[in-house]
Amino acid sequence: MPGIGAGVTAKLTGLIALGPGGVPPKSGGGGGGGLQLGGDADQEAIFFPDDEAGTGLGRLLGLLEGALQRLDVAVYAIGHEKLASALVAAHKRGVLVRVLTDDVQAKQASSVVPSLREAGIRLRTDASEKLHMHHKFVVVDDGTLLSGSLNWTYAAVKKANENVIISKSASLCRHFSAEFDRLWAAFAAGSAASAPAGRFEGKIAALFWPEASGANVNLLRQELAAARQSIDVAVFTLTLDVLVDLLLEKHQRGVQVRVITDNRQALVPGADAQRLRDAGVPVRTDKSWYAMHHKFAVVDWSTLINGSFNWTAQAAKGNNEAAVVFRSAGALAQCFTKEFGQLWEKFAE
Repeated sequence: MPGIGAGVTAKLTGLIALGPGGVPPKSGGGGGGGLQLGGDADQEAIFFPDDEAGTGLGRLLGLLEGALQRLDVAVYAIGHEKLASALVAAHKRGVLVRVLTDDVQAKQASSVVPSLREAGIRLRTDASEKLHMHHKFVVVDDGTLLSGSLNWTYAAVKKANENVIISKSASLCRHFSAEFDRLWAAFAAGSAASAPAGRFEGKIAALFWPEASGANVNLLRQELAAARQSIDVAVFTLTLDVLVDLLLEKHQRGVQVRVITDNRQALVPGADAQRLRDAGVPVRTDKSWYAMHHKFAVVDWSTLINGSFNWTAQAAKGNNEAAVVFRSAGALAQCFTKEFGQLWEKFAE
């Protein structure tokens, strides 16, 4: 560009993502792992499997160890002893630690939930074996949010394709704290009250499930429908026809649609991977015993959808789930575009 030299260009690389009308960022090689700066000082993205130095795990542990007053943890599966120990240590130094987790997962042999209870940490579970407390988020001191696809297990940290976004957004922290409090009260009463319909506050929308009216799924559909050039989807389980049908429609209208999903989940009853392939949409899967566990989509290299929400009817109508929509997400969206590109190359046949 005129007036911009090589030195400035190097500094800007990775901090600018081109939206509609632009050119998609080039992807790198191998895929997964490491800390990436997001769109501004308020957002970071961490991708797993973690690198050999344990950079991602270290960042999460640092945030837990830095808690001064409160840790609200809502995580489906808790089996990683270092992460659990950080909660126990926080509890011992006087931090109010509350934990929500899934009742079935809490009974697994690999779960460290019994040790959390023994340490005196306040902990509640849902009461359904069929439906899941499927969240994966933490609110630290009401001012930092960790959210994404990462369960607190060794397989998730070291082997699976996962992500965590660390956000300082006051709006997001407020909404996720309200979701935690809603479930904390509901689980105490043995109920599973429906989440409210979400809406945008500025360029960010926090969405929670189960949501009875379908408004939150419809909001996701509207964001996908706004695509003019590209939709990249990396989602563990794809069986929700209302969203998959939209991908097919956009593909037929000339939008570049690419899909990555988990190899085993692509074969479950109702999975839409083959239907997408049959319609000409390129679909790739991992080839591992470990999960391609992301649940994100990037629209026109600019809008990011990310969270615990699989594209399934159970996620929409039964499980406790979350997704965040970041419009005009800049370099945060570019981080996820890069991750998608690396996995796309890695999973090429």
